[in-house]
Amino acid sequence: MKNCPIIELLESTKSGFEQGEVFWPMLLVAYCEQMGNGEALVFALKVYAIESRKRLNTYVANLVEEIKIDLPMLEELDAEQMRLRSREIWIDPRDRSNEARGISHLFYAIAYLLDDKKKHYQRAIVGALGILSVDNFNTPNEEGFKTVYNMFVKEYFQ
Repeated sequence: MKNCPIIELLESTKSGFEQGEVFWPMLLVAYCEQMGNGEALVFALKVYAIESRKRLNTYVANLVEEIKIDLPMLEELDAEQMRLRSREIWIDPRDRSNEARGISHLFYAIAYLLDDKKKHYQRAIVGALGILSVDNFNTPNEEGFKTVYNMFVKEYFQ
């Protein structure tokens, strides 16, 4: 099984995290998007729903509910409104946690998706997932990484 692309993808992702690479989720995001346009966003929202419950962060849980959308609904959203909401969350003094910052990235990701800026969209998703793997002092957080990694395995390989 040495040359199995899926195993290599998972090993590379884990290695990237362990080595402190900022963009360790990049391969996971690319794989999700191969499954369909917007799939990385759906995946990221599932991860954030789990993390907000685990961390007992009701502010982020409410943001997850606000952003939770079906892909067909995307056409009804306004990119500029998504960018504005992203900025509001980023500077909101009620919650300066990395989880709230990650949700801010997801609102921006929606704006990029609506604007058909695929690379920026993917980069925003990578940022949102990557931010879960550090605590608020940028110290590695293995639990956040495990949530992303395990959810990916569950969603795509079980």
